[in-house]
Amino acid sequence: MSTIAVTGASGQLGQQFNFMSQFYPLHDFIFFDSEEIDITIESVISKTLDEYDIDFLINCAAYTLVDQAEQEEDKAYRINADGVENLARYCHKENIILLHFSSDYVYHNELNRPLRETDPTTPKGVYARSKMEGERRLIAEMDNYLIFRISWLYSSYGSNFLKSIMKAAHGRDSLQIVYDQIGSPTYARDIASKSLRVVDGLAEGLFDIKSTAGIYNVANAGVASWYDFGLQIFERANIKIKVDPILSAEYKTAAVRPTYSVFDQSKFNDTFGFSLNHWLRGLDKCFKALNED
Repeated sequence: MSTIAVTGASGQLGQQFNFMSQFYPLHDFIFFDSEEIDITIESVISKTLDEYDIDFLINCAAYTLVDQAEQEEDKAYRINADGVENLARYCHKENIILLHFSSDYVYHNELNRPLRETDPTTPKGVYARSKMEGERRLIAEMDNYLIFRISWLYSSYGSNFLKSIMKAAHGRDSLQIVYDQIGSPTYARDIASKSLRVVDGLAEGLFDIKSTAGIYNVANAGVASWYDFGLQIFERANIKIKVDPILSAEYKTAAVRPTYSVFDQSKFNDTFGFSLNHWLRGLDKCFKALNED
């Protein structure tokens, strides 16, 4: 039996790990939200985690307010860079395997083909740069780690595109959605499910962290624009609304968004022997969860 700690437990990804933990009864799970453990304070990490004999730490704690980060640079870096460095230093000292989540935003390299882990990273904006810095510091601190770069995350919890677009459609006859940003909408529960399958495999000796450590692209399969995603959401929610496709240039945001975030996931699929399902299947599962709440 292994002990698995999860930080950022109150966020949309952390809550999905909480849900999925019921399917792994042979492991002990400990969940910490930001009130219970502030990862930006190194002494708090030690004081809190020293009480447990932890084998794996899954870090879901992150600053994810992409536009607000442009005005809160210090806060974004404290959480996404300093906090990750603190966790990595602790995990290295205590011989804990660390699974950390990064972002498609670190690429932003203008390549218009599925992105590989070895592709150039030219992050634009505070959020993107802070996530890249977190990766860099983690790798500098330890060897036994997995970094999963994820994209277009949504779920039935928290703030995300799915929740926002359904709210925006309320009481309106029409809506405009960007169609020239391309990616793979990714259901947070699918990320949690496959991540725990990897952790379970490490715990059971099916995988060796020495040979599998590194950076991986992880997302639901398939390709969509935000416009495509919105149409599929409205169809499943039975929302009747006229949707007009617009260019990114017509929808101004404080932070610039990547235009292409489709992943080449062959490294993850080949290393662990399984893959995530298609994004439409993930969306079906999310709506089932929404209807059950």
